[in-house]
Amino acid sequence: MTGKFKKPTPGQMLPKPSIKRKSGGQPGNLNAFKHGFYSRRFTKLELKHLDVILSNDLTDEIALTRVLLRRYFYLANKKAKTLDEWATIINICGVIATRLSGLVRTQYLLSGKNPHDTFDLFLEAADIVRGNKGIV
Repeated sequence: MTGKFKKPTPGQMLPKPSIKRKSGGQPGNLNAFKHGFYSRRFTKLELKHLDVILSNDLTDEIALTRVLLRRYFYLANKKAKTLDEWATIINICGVIATRLSGLVRTQYLLSGKNPHDTFDLFLEAADIVRGNKGIV
């Protein structure tokens, strides 16, 4: 081998370059990068809880959507007087219920279960009920 560069042996340290570095993260360092494009919009409290918020579980979102649907209907029930107002309320409740069913379906798919398993359980339960009632 010719020249001044010698390949290091395993466990041997290379000499560190003598570049003056300032304290803190260096340009290009993404260690402190938090959750992408919208990260500047999160509050400190939200950033602190992002690991919990970004889980693969939609249970909290499903519960929140159910609560919001009930609150909306409760408030709308107090204020609606005309058929047109009720038609609007029913439309909005339908949109919320559609979003809720999408969340429930997504949660089910995230759980890794096969949708046909649920149907099979339903059929099995129906067989049990028919057997208990003496229905053929």
